[in-house]
Amino acid sequence: MADAVKSHRCVVCLLHLIAIAVFSRPSMENLPYAAENGQCRNSLTEYYMSEIDICCQRCSPGQFAKVKCNAKKNTVCQECDHGTFTALYNYSPNCHICQTCDKEYGLLEKTPCLKEKDTECICKEGTYCETLSTNKCQHCEDYTPCSPGEEVEVPGTKTSDTKCKPCEDKFYNNKSSLTAKCLPHTRCQMYAQAGTKTHDAVCSSSVSSFTTLEVTTVESTLTATLPTPGNGNYVTLFAVLGFIFVMIVVLV
Repeated sequence: MADAVKSHRCVVCLLHLIAIAVFSRPSMENLPYAAENGQCRNSLTEYYMSEIDICCQRCSPGQFAKVKCNAKKNTVCQECDHGTFTALYNYSPNCHICQTCDKEYGLLEKTPCLKEKDTECICKEGTYCETLSTNKCQHCEDYTPCSPGEEVEVPGTKTSDTKCKPCEDKFYNNKSSLTAKCLPHTRCQMYAQAGTKTHDAVCSSSVSSFTTLEVTTVESTLTATLPTPGNGNYVTLFAVLGFIFVMIVVLV
């Protein structure tokens, strides 16, 4: 019997504590209330009015304060109209106008505007956000291609343009491109035109014909001065032939 009485008393005590906890907290019904040293009990859903030293209700996201709080009456909230929003608990006298994703500025709509959230706009493919205001993109620009003589160092991102750098020595790029890389110059035995940062090297294709022409010219010139065998000047003949052989070796 004594145990039953103790159990009953415990239940009554527990209910009493719960009642105190519930009714001691501010609610919509007991707002506004006098601030405690200039502080409200819930800074997320309440705000402090310093003029009259009271705490009032904030309106929920998707609402605005139609009627401002006073010492006797709490804030009167109202739903935002279509095309407007509030994203946070607030006591704003109006809702914010939803952003429009302007295609002329390269913007596309990712998610539509809701009463609790603004429109989310993004830049279309191949562009980046050039103008950012209050963490929202207002204007997109096309990526800048790297010029001839340059290559891409860092590709463009959603918020930054392409970054280019000059080609290194003995490398070239002859195109404007968003993805181009510098290529090594062609290696030649003989060059008709040296490579630059914007053009490849050009190899000479006339080396063999040039050598043949020189050899033929020398042979023709020397043949004209050769003595005939009938003169008996064989020493001179061998000397001339040896000279022709040496010239051929040197030119080849």
